[in-house]
Amino acid sequence: GNYGVAIILLVVLVRIALHPLTRKGQVSMSRMQKLAPEMAKIREKYADDKAKMNEEMMKLYKAQGFTPLLGCLPMLLQMPIWIALWTGLRAAVELRHAPFLPVWITNLAGPDALISWDKPLFGMSFPMVGPIVSFNLLPILLAIGMALQQKFTPSAQAADPKQAKSQKQMMYFMTGFFLLIFYNAPSGLTLYIMTSTFAGLVEQYVIRKHIQEKEAAQAATETTVKMPGKYFRGQKPKKPQSPFRVKW
Repeated sequence: GNYGVAIILLVVLVRIALHPLTRKGQVSMSRMQKLAPEMAKIREKYADDKAKMNEEMMKLYKAQGFTPLLGCLPMLLQMPIWIALWTGLRAAVELRHAPFLPVWITNLAGPDALISWDKPLFGMSFPMVGPIVSFNLLPILLAIGMALQQKFTPSAQAADPKQAKSQKQMMYFMTGFFLLIFYNAPSGLTLYIMTSTFAGLVEQYVIRKHIQEKEAAQAATETTVKMPGKYFRGQKPKKPQSPFRVKW
């Protein structure tokens, strides 16, 4: 009886269906973080040979079972749902002016429009946004959720400070880009993506906690025991030689 609730339930179902892929991607990225020293050695060793460096990196990825696509695959699989929701919210008559909450998000087919005014802001239409005739809170919450998700998502270590800075700038760019393109989007679509983003944060926290508990349990079972007895021939320490000894 409420399309907003139906959209949230759809998020739950999709997250449950994609959980195995999400978990595998998180485990893979967590494993890659531990390989940062080996990756740094490869970059240093083959700094003048990019082709060989990439070849050695791919061998390392293959040996550790790491697939870079796993991190993006859950989002790529949700793209058809985004397109279908966008089309449905704009075309389906029964979704027009369908409310979610009594005082906020009263039209799932249009922006949430928490505060509205008569004329466009600054009397102009902005690129990728269009005319701003209302204060829309959902896209801002979506941008905050995406920034938090990118901040807490494990990623491979950057090759140098310049690359780390570029990655950080790209994160800010993507957050701002989504804020712009979804600012005047149908609130039903923004509600789906925002709910999915915050659900992903919770899911990510649970997966990382499970990984840490598993690693702690594994570390507790791995103990090093020194057995008493004589040294092996290759391990026995040599006696210091006298400086007055003469070899004939």
